[in-house]
Parts: sequence; C-alpha cells; structure tokens
Amino acid sequence: MYMLNTRYTFINGWIVDLENGKIINPDLKTYKPLKKLLGDLQYWNWDEYFKQSDHCQLYCDDSSVLFGLIEMEDYNFLRMKDHTITREKESIWNRNRNRNRNRIVDIIEVQAHKISISNHKVVYLHYHPITEGQLPYCRDNFFEPSKIRHQLINVADESFLEIDGFLVNLISRQLSSMHSKTLRAFLSLENWLSLKSVANANSLEKLQNMTSNYIFTERKSIFHVLEGHVYVNFRLVNDHFVCQKCDDEEATHIAHRVSFNHSNGSKIKYVVYQEELPGKELFDYGPILKQTKEELSILDSILNGDINSLELEFTESEEVVKPSCRFIFDYTLLKLQNLNIDFEVNMESCHHSEYDTGKKKLINLCQEKLESKFELLKDSLLFESDPWFGTRSFTLLYRRHERKLRENIEKIVGIYFTSLLKQFSLPEREVLIDEIPSKRYIIVDRFLIDIVGKRVVDPMDHELLKEMTYREREITFGKGLYDWNLLLFNEDPIPTFSTILFNLVEYSSSQILWDRYGDIHLQPTMINANGSNVQIRRTVAIDLKENGIRYIYEAKPNDFDIVSKGLPITDETHIPKNPSIEQGLENMNKFCSLQNVHESFRSLVFPDEKNGSSTDE
Repeated sequence: MYMLNTRYTFINGWIVDLENGKIINPDLKTYKPLKKLLGDLQYWNWDEYFKQSDHCQLYCDDSSVLFGLIEMEDYNFLRMKDHTITREKESIWNRNRNRNRNRIVDIIEVQAHKISISNHKVVYLHYHPITEGQLPYCRDNFFEPSKIRHQLINVADESFLEIDGFLVNLISRQLSSMHSKTLRAFLSLENWLSLKSVANANSLEKLQNMTSNYIFTERKSIFHVLEGHVYVNFRLVNDHFVCQKCDDEEATHIAHRVSFNHSNGSKIKYVVYQEELPGKELFDYGPILKQTKEELSILDSILNGDINSLELEFTESEEVVKPSCRFIFDYTLLKLQNLNIDFEVNMESCHHSEYDTGKKKLINLCQEKLESKFELLKDSLLFESDPWFGTRSFTLLYRRHERKLRENIEKIVGIYFTSLLKQFSLPEREVLIDEIPSKRYIIVDRFLIDIVGKRVVDPMDHELLKEMTYREREITFGKGLYDWNLLLFNEDPIPTFSTILFNLVEYSSSQILWDRYGDIHLQPTMINANGSNVQIRRTVAIDLKENGIRYIYEAKPNDFDIVSKGLPITDETHIPKNPSIEQGLENMNKFCSLQNVHESFRSLVFPDEKNGSSTDE
C-alpha cells in the first residue's frame, strides 16, 4: 500500500478513496490531478481489466488489505448452467424469466464492492486468491461449496427447501412434487401459484418420467435434510443400467428411495448422490452417468418449454402474492446430522469451525465406545436367548435402538461440549468472552450479544453486517458462531452452561420439563404427578420471524439425572409374549436411554469423578 495523500492510497493496482471507501478510476477527468501523484506506479486500465463486462459482472482480487478499506455489501448472483455468474436483477429477471429460470444452477451470496464503469455499466469486485495466469473474472468453478445457497420458501404454514431442482417439505422431510395430489391437497390454488412463482423444482418430475430408475444429484446436503436413505449399486440389464438397493458392503453410492404411484401399481426409483462411497469406486462410472444425461436432455426441453411457459402465464399475474423466502447456505445443511444411515463421504470441503470439528471427534469417540458395548449386548441375546432374536424383526428393532443411541450421544455431547472446553483449558476463543467485534457487540459461548440492546443477535443479519467494518466481520466469522439457520430444522430449546450470557441479556424464567424420552418442553401446561422432572430456568427467545421462535435455556450438568426411564421404542403387539424376549428388550431400552448415555458419557470423560461431581462454572 502506498499513500498518495491523506485521502487516496494505491494498493494492488487500484486507487482507493479512503474518505468514501470506494475504488476510483484515475483516467477520469475528475481525478486528473491524481495521475501526477501516481508517477511510475502501474495501475489497472479499467477498459482492459473489465473488458469482459458484457459477459461477466463479477471480478476478483486477492488483496485482503484492499477489501478492508473499501465498502462491501452482500449481493445475490446466479450460477448458470453455462458456468457463468450473473447478477440477480429484477428487471432482467422479469423480462427473460422463462428462459433464465431454467438455466439457473444455484443462487450464490457474495460479499463484494460495487464499481460503476463507463457506459452506465456496473461490475462487482470480491476477494479470493488468484493463481498465476488466471483471468480476473469469476466463473462458477472458482466458488467453494460454502458460497452456494438454497431457497427456503414459507407458504400456508408450510416450509419448503429447494435443492438442486428438488422440493423438500421440511415438516415431513420428504420430497414433494409441484404437481402432486398430495401437495395440492393442502395448498389452495392461490398458495400453489405463490409457491410456483419462486420455485423452479422439477427434478422429481424428471425422475418420474425417465426410463432409468435413478437420477444423480451433486448436492450431498440434500441427504442431510431428507429422511430415509439406502445403500445402492448398479447392474447392467439388457444393455441398460439399473439402480438397486443393497447392503452397505456391496454399495457404491448412497441414495434416497422414492415411490411413484401409477395405474398399474407403484414404482420405486432413486435419487443418488453422485460421489461414490469411499473405497467403493467403480471401474467405469461414465456410462452410468451418461445414460441419465441423455434422457435428461430430452426431458429438459419438454418440461422447460411449453409446459413451463403455460405455468408462468398464471404465476406472473399481479394478483399472485410472493411467498416469504430466505436463503440457506449449503454448508449449514451439511452440519445437520441425519442418523438414518452412516453417511461416510468425504467431508473435507464442509465449512466447519474448530469447535465443530472438536465436537464431532468427541461424538465419534463416544459412539465407538458405546456402540461396541451395545454390539456385545446384541451378541449375548443372539446366543443365549430366544430364537426370535435371530429374526429380521429383531434386526430392524436393533437398528432403531442403535439410531436412538446415536441421537442421545449427540444430545449429551452437545450439552457438555462448551463446558468441557473451559474445564480442561482447551482453546476458549469460541467459548468464553473472546473478542469484541465492535463497541456494541461481544461473543459469548458462540453467540453474538448486543450489549446495548441486551439481546442475542443473528451474526448473519444484514442490518448488523452493514454496521460492521470488513475487519469486524472477519473477526466475527472466524469464531464459528452458532448458525441460526440450524434452528429452522430443530425446534428443541438450545442448552448453554454459560451464566455470563444470561447476565448480559434480558431473559425470562421459564418452566422446563423433561419427558421420559429425555426431550425438553418449555413452559409446559401440564406437569407430571410428582413434578420431579420440572425445573425453573433462565431462557432467552430467538425470533426467526415467519419461522417461529426458538429458545436458549440455562443448562445444568445434572439435568439428565432426572430422566429415569428408557425408550419404549417398539410396538408391543408385534413382539412375542415371552419373558426372555421382554427382558432382553428392556435391557436394550435401558442401554439406549438418555440417562444411561449420560452416565456412560460422564464415566468416559470424567473417569475420576466421584459422587456425581459436576462441571460447574
């Protein structure tokens, strides 16, 4: 950086107006006196640098210092099928809506500096490293997955997430078709038109009309949202590849099973994650992918042609009310745990902080210890008890217990992890008060606190980001703060051991009830007979607007000691009346219960603990 005078500085080929926080063009007549100050300094020729502005609006620079001096804002860009990046503009969008909507791959949020160039053109400059010989404008292959976002649509008290052309109902966690009878059953015509006005999800329709019984998706995040996954592989039948369900040992991919109803019965097809499972690489994967690409090219021309044009004639009416929408980052969805199946795929590209990584390691350690013991319990039932334990009915029941065991492990680790970091003097920069991003905001237990307003605030709130400098944003984003978008997928109250947090914000005193499953209920209207599972705790409300309210509550280390019963995981009508079977299932229930997981966790993490000593502040 070279200071030209008190107002202008030269950095990385750019001239920066420090007073207005913007980049200027020294070749303009207005800034002619500056050219004398530049001397022999080589600055960018805007006509040459932005010569691709007719085809690209997003440019890049690799100087972090530069972006700390200029104004930055968040802008939405469209990643297109031709690999270009286009700024989302309402005027252009409406004018070419039918053509553009079907060319869009993803919506990307980019923090950039807006630059007005000649001929009334606007371009945007953002930061990312540039390799030698790379052109200064951006195409989609320069973006990390963390920049990709998905549209969350709220309409008629329902929430839908659009991912890679699929529409996911967040209540059922299943795929929905825009044209299904099920969707139309609970959406009025007005609400359906409202949904269609912003959603362009037709991948499920493509799968239904394909000859192949599978379709690929490159978004692993969709499998973190959907319920019910299976392992699959492919076989060649009469020169045609067929996807089939299989055991995990034989699997090459993970998939979501979809059933389509036809006049001659139901038909099963699969949405398959494109990346193969580790160690299960196919010898020749190309023909399997090529088969679906050829079919999709034909279906694209049909679904994106006259059919879509006809629908748009209705949805573009001024009477159609646009639904409430927000955007969810792809990396947020990758943080969601889906325990229906072990999703053993490469997670190196996921956007995880050190906090998330450490927490995941502790979860894996606990799962390894407890699942090995649970396996021994199963073996003892197989060899010493009733033959029923060798049936498929028991195998399915065992898997349900195993999933509940993993859920309870994650729940317990989630409660204790921040307290453990403090107790064992591990890096605390995401746990205790660490840095003050501004004079008004402070970080406590991964939450951003507005000291003046005495409230917890969303670190991704646009109004908040406008108030922060580039450096303040950098500090905040580097702390692995709690992602509020995760709350959209879970209504459970959030525990924190921090007393500091509640001392800095306005809070309410609420009744907390733990039921026999270990689930938490806030301000219960009915209390069980003895009231032993009810506690009064400090709580803080988090307002997600149209998506409701969530709560943070003050947790205590002995919270789960009050949960006394195991999980009634099975329907007793399907179990033979036999004392040995009943006793075996009772032992499984107790082992997987939240109370047993809590006790096992404490004995593992605090081996020298006596008389239930706790991790107090």
